[in-house]
Amino acid sequence: MGFVDPTYPGAPAPTTGYDYSNTNYALAGMIIEKAAGRSVAQEFADRFFGASYGLTDTYYAAGPYPDAVTDRMAAGYLWEPEITEMKPLLGQDMRLQDMS
Repeated sequence: MGFVDPTYPGAPAPTTGYDYSNTNYALAGMIIEKAAGRSVAQEFADRFFGASYGLTDTYYAAGPYPDAVTDRMAAGYLWEPEITEMKPLLGQDMRLQDMS
């Protein structure tokens, strides 16, 4: 976990604020790998995307979506001053073969 810097000057002082981070997901993945003894991708493949669940091609196809769908989608957060535009991932290939 060398990429975590608790002294990062942009973070609020403890108990005074909130600073969103994806680090917890990275940590959760490391815990899963340690507990399972194999990669998080393999663990997810077997537990969530395996043939026994019928989730062999779980993705959003390209095209417009109604508000009933987009309103339920999880949103990620990123703050990088150099990045001025982000393209949505809707319609991107997110199948088991490409766990991106």
